Amino acid sequence: MMVNYYDELTHVLTKHGYSLVNIDWIGNRDFTIPIYEFLQKALNTDYNNGYGGVATPVDVVIVMKDGSWFERAEYDGSEWWEHKKPYTKPQVNRHINTRNFEYYGYSVPKLKAYCYE
Repeated sequence: MMVNYYDELTHVLTKHGYSLVNIDWIGNRDFTIPIYEFLQKALNTDYNNGYGGVATPVDVVIVMKDGSWFERAEYDGSEWWEHKKPYTKPQVNRHINTRNFEYYGYSVPKLKAYCYE
């Protein structure tokens, strides 16, 4: 399905309670780009967000003034935005009760399996 990159972005921002004025910066791990340049390019970009080839940069992040960010995700050519929030330090402190993190079960272990209060 053809979508406009700008419309998709503004829709996902609104869905999470943000607007364009809440954007702090846009870029990736190596550099930033002017917000107005990104939005202008997005406004002029229509792409197929379904299966097929990836059509938009997957390393772009849009960082909000509250420290959360939106990043691109893709699977099998399908693309979307994901909203990520920074971790906050939990109030609970636990101790590790094993010598190492070896695990020979069939499922991926969680850290809490190795800890106690």
